[in-house]
Amino acid sequence: MTRPSFINTKAERKAEEETLEVPYLMDYYRNAVIGHYEWDYNRELLKDVPEGWFEDTLFCYGNLSCAKYRQPIGWFVTPVNPVTLDRYNRPYSWITAGDLNSDADRAFLLEEKKEPVLQLGVSMMEQIRPMIEVMARCYKVLDMNIIGLSQPVAIESAPGGMNGELLDFDLKAGKRTIPVINKSAIGAQVLDLKAEDHTQNLASTIMFLHSKIMDILCMPNSNLKNSGVSDMETGNANAGTSVYNDWGLKRRQQWCDTMNALHPELNLSVKVSEAWDKPQGSEPEEAEDMMAAQEGADDAE
Repeated sequence: MTRPSFINTKAERKAEEETLEVPYLMDYYRNAVIGHYEWDYNRELLKDVPEGWFEDTLFCYGNLSCAKYRQPIGWFVTPVNPVTLDRYNRPYSWITAGDLNSDADRAFLLEEKKEPVLQLGVSMMEQIRPMIEVMARCYKVLDMNIIGLSQPVAIESAPGGMNGELLDFDLKAGKRTIPVINKSAIGAQVLDLKAEDHTQNLASTIMFLHSKIMDILCMPNSNLKNSGVSDMETGNANAGTSVYNDWGLKRRQQWCDTMNALHPELNLSVKVSEAWDKPQGSEPEEAEDMMAAQEGADDAE
């Protein structure tokens, strides 16, 4: 039996689904968060741990632990899947989470472990994903709006004509040309789409979502000062960021102390990055010295 033309196959429906450029937006915030805390450890035992792996794991999974497996794996920093919980709903025993590279690794990494787990709750990636998806849609609509403003015309012709194909091609390819049609050869006419400019509203929505994501990540938000937010609200937001930074550092340090007590050879430690720990708006010492010297010269004159 021939399939009716109005019924799409699964492959066709999949091809028509909305595609959003989420990964590159997510990576932007991931890379910003990775530099928040600086980790130090025994690099002989954890020699294959990539730079930023601790914070990258916490961003994606919200937890991590460190355990020693049989050779050739050795010590391994990994996100975890809890197997059993203690009375405070914390992971008591666990297996590794994430992607397992090979069948050889899988047999070792699925061994149940009981090392302490650094648990921060729902991962930041999952918290900001809904806003990232809306932001990606805004960028997509912004692109379409700019195309519509640059070529605000459509072709109206008889059934089987070129109107749908031409408009579809122009919108997808982003062409900036205005078609010229010989009306004596094709019964068609040019229609003005009267495209409206929504770029400002879309840009404002993107900046609003960016500010909300920065709040969730507890990162300094320079947009607050330019968004009409009062000084009191800005101070409250900065105070909340400071409280979360202190809480996050304390949780990480407690985990390091617990792991070092069980495995002193790891020598784990963590601190807030100097770039984050530096007060907002402070000038470098060199600039302050130059300003002081200039003021002294002015007084002497």
